[in-house]
Amino acid sequence: MLPEYVYEPAQSRLWLEVESVRSDNWNQLLNDGISALEWRLRAIDSAAESIEFQTFLWDLDSVGHVITSRLLAAADRGVRVRILVDDSFLFASDSIVSGINAHPNIEYRVFNPFKRRSSGLISRQILNLGEFHRLNFRMHNKVMIVDRRVAILGGRNIADQYFGLHETGNFRDLEVMVGGSINTEIGLVITSEALNQQVALRLFATGYFPAPVSAVLFWSEYLHQSRSADHCCRSPDGME
Repeated sequence: MLPEYVYEPAQSRLWLEVESVRSDNWNQLLNDGISALEWRLRAIDSAAESIEFQTFLWDLDSVGHVITSRLLAAADRGVRVRILVDDSFLFASDSIVSGINAHPNIEYRVFNPFKRRSSGLISRQILNLGEFHRLNFRMHNKVMIVDRRVAILGGRNIADQYFGLHETGNFRDLEVMVGGSINTEIGLVITSEALNQQVALRLFATGYFPAPVSAVLFWSEYLHQSRSADHCCRSPDGME
């Protein structure tokens, strides 16, 4: 389990070079889905020390798989990854969540998790009617901070339809990518208001989630499933 502390801005060569060009706070609008996805992947692939990720919804479709695989690759090279996802649409994915959390450099937290698990949205709502005061207490934050140097904030959840890649229907959304010292302030909000709240629970702390399967088995199965999805969502400039 990763210890609780506030990350400092990374001092890697890349970010020091960026800082030499722009030392002030800067921003760029991400208006279309493809650009928003490309910048996410580019930022994840550039991480040297830390990635903090919050979202309401994270589907395991093409976009969900490629972002997950890039986060796992970052963790493999030593980057510390903290994830916070709302529990509303995590049904039928407990084993995958547990497998991701098994990585020594990843801490996956679930916001206000349902104690009674189910593979269906409606059935899970019914099973938890006894805690009605919690059913509508959800987290809709969507933010990713990389190395406390660059952040992407806005309205896009992690799913094909938020990036213009769904076959039948897509959402129109807008985000902003920001750089500079303001990322320290954004990170403090995440740490103090979300990750440290009682409702943002570590996995296994309450027994809500199953123990992870064999790490070797999980990674081999996951990478096999995600290989076909990755081809449609590669980073620009030939980045793998």
